[in-house]
Amino acid sequence: MEKEIKSLRKIEMPEEMKKRLIEKCYNERQEKTVKKLYRKPAILAATLAVVICLGAVTAFASSGKLEGFFGDVFGWNGAVVGTVYENATDEIAVEAEVKDSVITVKAVLLQKEEAPYLYLDVLGIGSCKIIDSEGEIILEGVSSRKVEVKDGKAVVELACEELLPGEYSLVIDEFIGGAKAEQDLAIKGVWECTISVK
Repeated sequence: MEKEIKSLRKIEMPEEMKKRLIEKCYNERQEKTVKKLYRKPAILAATLAVVICLGAVTAFASSGKLEGFFGDVFGWNGAVVGTVYENATDEIAVEAEVKDSVITVKAVLLQKEEAPYLYLDVLGIGSCKIIDSEGEIILEGVSSRKVEVKDGKAVVELACEELLPGEYSLVIDEFIGGAKAEQDLAIKGVWECTISVK
């Protein structure tokens, strides 16, 4: 920066213009110096804010205060194409049993008087998998048709003819809810049940 200022003084130009240019160079140099002084504390403050926010989210999660929430679904072009309900694990209770090569899943909406459950007429399984006792995935991407929700409960059936006798885990990661004249709503979470095939 000093070289530029010296070279500016050598150039033939009106005195007023020289003063303005030299003053601008000094101001730029001072701005750069000030930015360097404040950059490290700003980065430290931003890092500290992130750590505090993550700590708060973890505290909420461990205390059971972190509840389900609505999120947007984006299409390939970035436009919002739908809605999803996330983190609903603690809002739906699930039990499952196997009889005659059919897995019967009973889903109980624990917050049936609150959105989105208040508005659901039908409920189905959007995606689940079946894992054997050794941790191998036997079936994946299994879904069901939607059934009517009555008094905050739905009984969904899944075919399982290919399962051999033994103990399995049914892991559901998505329910699909629906209401008349409304787009289906994906309800995400993790629900796990032990099932026994005889």
